[in-house]
Amino acid sequence: MTTPLPLTVLGGFLGAGKTTLVNRLLAGARGVRLAVLVNDFGAVSIDQYLIAGRDAQVVTLANGCICCSLQQDLITQVEELAARGAGAFDHLLIEASGLSDPSQLLRTLGHPRLRERISINCCATVLDAARFSELDGAARALAEQQLLGADIALLSKLDAAGEAPAEAARAHLREAGVRCLDITDVAALWTVLLGQEHATAQERRYLPAAPAAADQFEHWSFEPAGTCELHALRATLASLPVQIYRAKGFVRVREAEGLRCTVQVVGDRVDIRRAGGDSLPGEDILVFVAARGRVDWTDVTRRLHGCLTAVRAPGPS
Repeated sequence: MTTPLPLTVLGGFLGAGKTTLVNRLLAGARGVRLAVLVNDFGAVSIDQYLIAGRDAQVVTLANGCICCSLQQDLITQVEELAARGAGAFDHLLIEASGLSDPSQLLRTLGHPRLRERISINCCATVLDAARFSELDGAARALAEQQLLGADIALLSKLDAAGEAPAEAARAHLREAGVRCLDITDVAALWTVLLGQEHATAQERRYLPAAPAAADQFEHWSFEPAGTCELHALRATLASLPVQIYRAKGFVRVREAEGLRCTVQVVGDRVDIRRAGGDSLPGEDILVFVAARGRVDWTDVTRRLHGCLTAVRAPGPS
């Protein structure tokens, strides 16, 4: 009988730091061969290009949520990876979309086709200690669902949060009965996430399904036809409507001599830096996720066009 493939699910709300954590795990892999299955809520999966450990096998499921619209795709992909696992890698890590419901995801992974093929080691939710208290409405409800449906919460961005917000997040988790760990020690994270099984299927909390992500949130993309001016772009992205929860992508920046830069936006925090590696999407693009029906995208488009310093000429027809 084939040994089941160990599997870890990593979830958390938009911008919590899941991809950063995946990169830290890959950097400290210590000879363990990891496969990473990435799910992004958007037409273009930006996260696959932000994973630095390219020795890992990276598979993408994009333009939907693996706990709802992509369930069958997830079952098929995990089944295929499990069939390849013994000779190709030792552990499968699923980086779920920031809009995924872990309870629904775990139910999907319990499908009869997967029951003998995988062993769920851990389901963890990353919590942004600096921003969790700012979430409200559907965003807060989903973030709470993600915490309660996981085996453990991983507190991220503690340096940005400061002592009081970080302790408030820990207190909230204690009241909710959720075990938590600070993301500070990669060795400890390896033990917690990949080194032991935390709960059996009978012990896990399977909550009622959260509302479908597509009913609560929407994604929108902007493809800049030119080079951006850094300070204008940074100022524009830092002042986006609060209903935009996440933005990320790649643009060319004048101050970087027109080279590609990665863009990461969470709230008013903007990180723009030169992109590394050769595996990048063919076109510049920024992908945004927001509360459905709450953002004037025409106005956002106008403001982003104002950041362009040079428009590229169209290619030959």
